[in-house]
Amino acid sequence: MNRAVVVLVLAVASCDKKLASGSAPAATPAADAACTAKVQAFEPWFAKLKVETRSFELDFGYKLQVIDREPMPVSSHIDAVEIRKAGIAVFDVSEHDHANNGLGDHPTDKAIADRLVTIRAMKAGPDEFEPAPDDLLRIDVDPEATWGDVVHVIDAATKAGYARALIPFTATTKLAQPPGVEPTTNTIQAATAASDKLDALGKQCKAYERAVMHMPARDLSPADDAARYAKQVAGALIECNCSPDPDELRKLMWMDAHWHQARPRVGVTLPLDAAAATTIALPAKTPWSEAHAQLLAATGPVKLAAK
Repeated sequence: MNRAVVVLVLAVASCDKKLASGSAPAATPAADAACTAKVQAFEPWFAKLKVETRSFELDFGYKLQVIDREPMPVSSHIDAVEIRKAGIAVFDVSEHDHANNGLGDHPTDKAIADRLVTIRAMKAGPDEFEPAPDDLLRIDVDPEATWGDVVHVIDAATKAGYARALIPFTATTKLAQPPGVEPTTNTIQAATAASDKLDALGKQCKAYERAVMHMPARDLSPADDAARYAKQVAGALIECNCSPDPDELRKLMWMDAHWHQARPRVGVTLPLDAAAATTIALPAKTPWSEAHAQLLAATGPVKLAAK
């Protein structure tokens, strides 16, 4: 025990002597002006990229109408209705395989209503990942579907006890495309190469390598979480004096994220109120590609009606 104390005292004394003589380890050099400018441009771009990529989904058997709004993640762990030109399908939050909903391609209005009543009463299982609230229903509508089908589903959902409908759309990217890259990455080889290069660059500086190890925070909105993440990465790049280079990272991140099947999404939430004062009435056969504009322009609760 005494020998250990002596060794410790000697070590502390030695350390104090080095500090007094000015031989302590040098601090990390500050980033130069060019690096700082690159990082300042990179940070907001990176935040937008993180929000956009979290919104990505695939089109499975139908497409969603494109609107001019920025991407924002839409819940996929949710009771859902898919309205296609060829029919309507209804799924509980627990049914992740949407290949067969048991109603057939052209269910009657009563069958849809009965099915919605059933799934509205079902609770998400304990292993379900962050399920949406029980009173929220997602309604995916193909552009070639009709307004009349949407009205039938909204009426049935209101009667089943859902308080809100979440209608997703294909969003329009607002992210600046880096020079020297294609709008989309069309081969898995190119996407994989970009991902591998990002991994290799990440090892150039420990601060950056630590900063990109990020898990989304459940207590923050996607936009706030992305902003915090981007600030964390920007600070690491400054500490690393831009090694890796933010401009190179931007190109590789774009290629890694913008693979050809990814679709950015954004949702519009519609309060379901049968007694709403404002009514949107359109011919039943109006395609959703035209009718959706009426819904986007509405403010407050509305009632949908088909003529």
